[in-house]
Amino acid sequence: MFVTTSFHKKYASEILKNVALKNFDLSKVVINANQAFRTALEPSNVKTIRDQSSPQLPTAMKILPDQEMQEFRSFFPHFVEDLTSNNLITDLPVMNRKLKKILNYNVPTGKHIRAAILIAVYKSIMQENNIRSGNIREDFILAWCMEMMGTYILIMDDIVDNSETRRGKLSWFKFKDVGLNAINDATIIQMSLFEIINKYFSEHKYYKELVNVFLKVNLKTFIGQTLDCERLDLEKISKQRFNEVTDNKTGYYTFYFPMVLAMYLANRPDLDFHRSGLKILWELGRFYQFQNDYMDCYGESYSGKLGTDIQEGKCSWLILNALERASLSQTKVLKENYGRWDKGCVEKVKEVYEELKLRDSYEAELTDRYTKMNTYLVYIKNELTRDLLKQLIRVCFGYQTYLTFQ
Repeated sequence: MFVTTSFHKKYASEILKNVALKNFDLSKVVINANQAFRTALEPSNVKTIRDQSSPQLPTAMKILPDQEMQEFRSFFPHFVEDLTSNNLITDLPVMNRKLKKILNYNVPTGKHIRAAILIAVYKSIMQENNIRSGNIREDFILAWCMEMMGTYILIMDDIVDNSETRRGKLSWFKFKDVGLNAINDATIIQMSLFEIINKYFSEHKYYKELVNVFLKVNLKTFIGQTLDCERLDLEKISKQRFNEVTDNKTGYYTFYFPMVLAMYLANRPDLDFHRSGLKILWELGRFYQFQNDYMDCYGESYSGKLGTDIQEGKCSWLILNALERASLSQTKVLKENYGRWDKGCVEKVKEVYEELKLRDSYEAELTDRYTKMNTYLVYIKNELTRDLLKQLIRVCFGYQTYLTFQ
């Protein structure tokens, strides 16, 4: 069953004392054994959130209760202090100050969905093994390393897209004193995370595998980003291309990444998420992208954000389905208007979407994808692997709020 941990006041005061002495080290954060685990979530706390009348935003996934996420977020200042003290990254004070500024502005924002998945799955595996947390919050450390890599990717993505904002804040490279130096800043973030992984996990049995997961996901994500940024003629938009983009850009980064890290961190490679569970993790990535594509066009009333997939000529679920259903005259309209920034062109594309009733097919698509993923579960032999993936599917589709494992 999924459970949670908290800092004891005694150790919290010790942390503050060490920070004041500039001698902070996360390895000194000791979790009181009697408080290492709280009571598991009661079934009454698990509620259905699917609303057939309004699509669930992809970012609406909570994974962990707010209190749990607050505990994770409150760990971030200690994480940054560890990175920027004791000469872990550099012995240059000016660079440590700069790194702290970069991290504090860019890393702690967002929903932390991937981090929450890692923490929840890791705890579940440890509970299954009847093993308590060690002297440090290894799951928190690794989760923040994962968030650092995500930050590196997003800073680079904002530069490529020339994005003004990121998560409601000015994009890092848009600051006048930053500019394209953001490329260097992003690279420092990327390389720094490997230093802290080395510090805390170099003696871990699966240290090599943990590092390789970071390297693999980094490469896969940039392959996906490269494919996603390529402008295609409508004739080249296909289901295969959609899957190639989403498997690399979303499947690996959002689902494979936290699940496989949790597996190795808990010393359970036998759970085999990276092989027997890969097809489901890919399908979750496709589902997540499908929702993003839908909300990009129709989700302004829910998210407050105006999408640009039509203007950018993206290989999205909507255009893919429109091309499969369109008549010759409708296809002609799409070819003449898709991928253009003119408002009139965008409206003409949306008119074709309405004529084809793509909005009406949203719920049917959800049902088909949910059924497909549950069919894949039958072929997974390991009971814990099957249960973890089943619960993750239910949370992603909005049939329950939190990851809770019985």
